[in-house]
Amino acid sequence: MVAKGFYTKGKPALAKPYLLKLSEADSMNWAYSHYLTSILMQEENYDEAIKIYKKFYKQDASNYFFLDKIGFATLKSGDLITAKEVFSKSLELNNRNVSAMKNLAYIFTTENKVDTAVKILSKAISTEPDDMDLYARRASLYFATNNNKRALNDYLKILSTGDSSVLYLKRAGIGYQNNLQPKEAVKYLLLAYAKDSDDYETASLIGHNYYHQSQFNNSIYYYKRVTKILSPSVGQMGIATIMLAESQKGAGKYQDAISSYLTAIKTSSDPNLYIIVANLYDEQLKDVQKALYYYDLYLTNIKKTSRPGASQEYVESIRKRVEFLKNPVPVN
Repeated sequence: MVAKGFYTKGKPALAKPYLLKLSEADSMNWAYSHYLTSILMQEENYDEAIKIYKKFYKQDASNYFFLDKIGFATLKSGDLITAKEVFSKSLELNNRNVSAMKNLAYIFTTENKVDTAVKILSKAISTEPDDMDLYARRASLYFATNNNKRALNDYLKILSTGDSSVLYLKRAGIGYQNNLQPKEAVKYLLLAYAKDSDDYETASLIGHNYYHQSQFNNSIYYYKRVTKILSPSVGQMGIATIMLAESQKGAGKYQDAISSYLTAIKTSSDPNLYIIVANLYDEQLKDVQKALYYYDLYLTNIKKTSRPGASQEYVESIRKRVEFLKNPVPVN
């Protein structure tokens, strides 16, 4: 009782000496060994824990429970090959052992054998269809391998139980986005955003999906939010600012779009941003002088950059446009 008291109060170091004495007095008392092996596992003393588990398994070789304990300790020690053998043996004793299936799926995932891991998890789901952790594990594998539709189905299954975790809401939104359903994507992404409004990725995804519904003002709002969150992060800030500019351009807010493109230019080496600004001044705002200024910046910068650029034909077309703006053909 003293040992158990220390253990339950989170003082395993004080409980351990008592448990060692008890185990010496009665080495086959599982109640004593249960607490002792739990402490050994916390201490990462896996070999000692495995010795105790094996002792009990030898007494009852039909008990898959002890095989699971051996397998988990072996897995934690880093010996995945032996752990796989132990869990496979456990499944031979009980082919409905979901715990062993989860651990085997994890091992196959670390070996980059995702298809095998998915098959094992699918079998586990057919065994325990109410275990949402199984759906979450399988969904993460589908998500990681861009199997968007199947990942979405698993995340929707979890959400249908009332679990409204940000990760699941967000990934459901991404699933709909990748399935070209921006309206449905926004529905779930907004729920995720309501729970974590400081996640720039969620805000960016919302902006993206509003953009693809031509809801530019909504898209602008969320891309502005992204730029605010990312202001300390230069690289991501540039991408978000460009997307903000695209939404502003789509909404016909050309001066705002130009301002955003120019902000993005400060953190980007992409000369194509100059041509976008030049086109806006040229085609939308009819400001010839400013259009010429940014066309010239584009032509100057493509000479300096070593990155792959536009075709020679395109560059030549820009030069012809510049020449025309400088020397327009008179109209009779």
